[in-house]
Amino acid sequence: MTDPTTPAKPALFSVVALIVLVALILAIAVAKMTGLMETATAAQYIGSIFSILMIGAGNVLPRSEPQTASRVAGWILVLGGLASLAVWLLATQDIRIPLASATALGAFAVALLAAIMHLKRGSPTGARSHHSVLHILHGLMWAFAILLAAVVVGGQSVLWMTAGFTVSMSLLTIVLRRPAGTSA
Repeated sequence: MTDPTTPAKPALFSVVALIVLVALILAIAVAKMTGLMETATAAQYIGSIFSILMIGAGNVLPRSEPQTASRVAGWILVLGGLASLAVWLLATQDIRIPLASATALGAFAVALLAAIMHLKRGSPTGARSHHSVLHILHGLMWAFAILLAAVVVGGQSVLWMTAGFTVSMSLLTIVLRRPAGTSA
């Protein structure tokens, strides 16, 4: 007989890990705002945390639904997260943000496409958890995109990217609620 508390342990660990990483991001933001940390260093640390979140999402994805497409998307995210983390840690400051963000965005786009194609084909099990993972992937992808836009474009780009994120999250929710096999 299985212990009913066993499934909650991985979820509890994931929630605690996410809270710790968000707290680290907030601490870095406060350190930057108070002058304790330079902007470039803060961006490097936050980008590294985003890459770690990407690796974590890649590890969770195949567990939420162990289908071939989920495993492929998971591997893409893990490898993309490792590549992005390497860029954040090793690249020179002048190319760090654009290169790391482009690496992560490319991996997210491919993984998200693989996961959506799998979901639209009709997922036999785990659709609810798969939807949650897609929302997390979508949010992380936009975090990288907003970071890249802030550096490359600057100005009001973050405000407009935030509006775009809100709209795209709503559209993703609508698309995922539509039963498989129906057209837009």
